[in-house]
Amino acid sequence: MSVNYGIYLCKECAAEHKSKLFFFESYVKTLYREPWDAYQTRNMMNGGNSKFYKFICEYGLNEVESIEERYRSDPVNYYMRRLSSKSTKKFFKEVPPPKNFTDKLMKNTAA
Repeated sequence: MSVNYGIYLCKECAAEHKSKLFFFESYVKTLYREPWDAYQTRNMMNGGNSKFYKFICEYGLNEVESIEERYRSDPVNYYMRRLSSKSTKKFFKEVPPPKNFTDKLMKNTAA
């Protein structure tokens, strides 16, 4: 599971997250082998794969093949901060990134 995003990962995806992303970008934990604190549990309860997938689809990030580009993008970082804020019961007033984000991403990649 990736605690930062409140998503459940298969074994292969968890390994990819661990090998390609930094700890603070995707904190991968096992369900039963490690202790969970209250914040981590709330993050998983407030998150969910369908919520995360719907969010990245809104930004076209489901089409981005590179795991690094997807999880280091402004929209995904915004999602992580918003989820963390909800889990810590802190007010979140940050404005979401513009929906044309992937247009900029694709232009930067092509350059």
